[in-house]
Amino acid sequence: MVTVNSFEDGRTGTITISNGKLTKTITITQTNYSARYLTLEVTSPGTLYWKLDADPYDYPIGRRIQFSTGGVNWFDRVSIANNNGCKVASLTTGTKLYIKTSTEAQDCLSHFVFADGLKGNISGNLGSFNEPMRIFKDCTGIQSAENLIVPEGTDCTGLFVGCTGLITAPKSLPRGYYQGMFSGCTNLTTAPVLPATTLSRNCYQGMFANCSSITTAPALPATVLTENCYQGMFNGCSNLANAPELPATTLAKRCYYMMFQNCSNLANAPELPATTLADGCYMNMFYGCTSLATAPELPALELVDSCYGSMFLECNNINHIKAMFITTPEAKYTNR
Repeated sequence: MVTVNSFEDGRTGTITISNGKLTKTITITQTNYSARYLTLEVTSPGTLYWKLDADPYDYPIGRRIQFSTGGVNWFDRVSIANNNGCKVASLTTGTKLYIKTSTEAQDCLSHFVFADGLKGNISGNLGSFNEPMRIFKDCTGIQSAENLIVPEGTDCTGLFVGCTGLITAPKSLPRGYYQGMFSGCTNLTTAPVLPATTLSRNCYQGMFANCSSITTAPALPATVLTENCYQGMFNGCSNLANAPELPATTLAKRCYYMMFQNCSNLANAPELPATTLADGCYMNMFYGCTSLATAPELPALELVDSCYGSMFLECNNINHIKAMFITTPEAKYTNR
């Protein structure tokens, strides 16, 4: 018989093996806490707060978190709406702060505040934090999330929105929900690998909006698209020079809507092999791409509502667009 006692204290556990006559117990000590918990690795000292974005006069209910600097003793904090929020801890350089929450449904209004010069890197397992949407909103002291592990299916909406100090994103992100995850991260230079081939509704919407330091987009191998999946994904990425391949041949409603809008440095558009279109699928896709000189061929034979609406609007260097359609729905136009 084998009995396993779980790592309830986040540090140790035992495995007991018995055959009825002899019993052997093995104690295992877990030292790599960051593989289990969301972790802040401090690179410059300061103070961490936990704030509720709400009017304090409305008597809002805060969100509870737990933190530890050793993985053994845990302390509770509840977000409040006053000033910077509830003080979590004053942290020194080199400290590793482990963070977790309960599995109960939580608000998405609470977020951390880096104060008094606090800077650091985010690593560990985001899975220890239930519903992590926007928890690092405007944390300009975050420099890297390269070693952050994100479990498949996690809702990372707005996770790092406004983190202007963030330079490095997680290495790879599985299929999940990443709306606005890096929106406004103006110093982010490298996007994560995005290997998903089947997408969820709105999954990459505004993911890198206004990330003005990104020059190269990640590969996007998905062939099964959904409504709004790439909407505004690179909107305002003013230094993006090349677009990734887009292999899907069957599109979904507004799947590429505003995808490269205002990418003023974009010089090369991807091939667009889709032959089955959907309402608004290419609307505003290259709107404001003033460096774009050549439009991709559009092979679909049948158009649908607003499929090419304002697709190349303000792309003043394009003088020729080849579209193969033979049928056009009433009052639906291909705008340049």
